[in-house]
Amino acid sequence: MITHVNVRDGNLFLPRRVQVALTGGIDADLDVMAVTIWILVVVLAVVLKYGWTLFGWRHFTVGVPMFGITGADVPGKRDLRP
Repeated sequence: MITHVNVRDGNLFLPRRVQVALTGGIDADLDVMAVTIWILVVVLAVVLKYGWTLFGWRHFTVGVPMFGITGADVPGKRDLRP
């Protein structure tokens, strides 16, 4: 945000061609798009890393009951419950 203001006000003492290009990008809201894309990439990285655990669901692991499914509910297993 500070860089946005500095480019807009001409406080960075950049070469004229660079200043014009950056000012045009700010006028076209390219800085807002860049920040939005960055936030979406970070959120996507978190979701890909933690997945369903973000929603309170456990990872599926062989041998660990999930959603009330036990070994007896798997086809081919004998039900040993009384």
